[in-house]
Amino acid sequence: MDLISSNSELAMKNSIKQLSGSLNKIIVDLRDKILYETAYIESALDDPEHYDLTDYPVELKNKVSDMISRVDDLIDSFNSGHILKEGINTLILGKPNAGKSSLLNTLSRRERAIVTDIPGTTRDTLEEQITINGVSLNIIDTAGIRETDDIVEKIGVDKALDSIDDADLILFVIDSSRPLDENDHFIIDKIMDKKVIILLNKSDLVSKISEEEIYKKYNKPVISFSSVSLDGLKALESKITDMFLKVRLNLMILYILQTQDRQVVLPMQRIVW
Repeated sequence: MDLISSNSELAMKNSIKQLSGSLNKIIVDLRDKILYETAYIESALDDPEHYDLTDYPVELKNKVSDMISRVDDLIDSFNSGHILKEGINTLILGKPNAGKSSLLNTLSRRERAIVTDIPGTTRDTLEEQITINGVSLNIIDTAGIRETDDIVEKIGVDKALDSIDDADLILFVIDSSRPLDENDHFIIDKIMDKKVIILLNKSDLVSKISEEEIYKKYNKPVISFSSVSLDGLKALESKITDMFLKVRLNLMILYILQTQDRQVVLPMQRIVW
């Protein structure tokens, strides 16, 4: 069903790997090792005269640590696989008129959001699903974050802030033609523990903020961007791909590296480690 319902090329490939039994091989290998150690301990307890357990506690501790590490890797790979299957929940944040709606339109390649020079045009969240380099993104455009007495706009700001917890990735849009203000600082304080890409938007205008300055201040990836000239678009797409694909463990490679005899037969080839 995962294969049938795949909404991106990478999700499809991940489903095919599951069909080939890559996850099963890892779990069976772990199970065999656990059963072996359990049987060894029980045998030593039943017949202690024939077992030398002098160094065994240290050996067992190392083996258990390795098993725990492999289980942790499986948990991490599940999180990555879930993202591939469901899509990356990508939240666009920024103060009013930073260029959030223009970014949504640029990424979706269509006029999805209304863009004006009037601050506070976006009052509610707008959602769009796109694919970048085979990865599905669920993009959510939000109201500009600022202090406001407008009841409707305030509801939109609150919804934007509430969406932070569920985001896999946050695109923090900064208007580089203006100095940072309290709204920018407020936003970055809210998202420091999340995966964030900072976009210095409006790079086609005279910039008052540099990439180096923002990176040193926040230690987050920074890209100069323009929805007018499309400068930085390829860099943004590549950065998203790097963040969510290159760091995830390929289950088949994980199995090869952690198989005890370091030899696995794959279709059409034999890899020896």
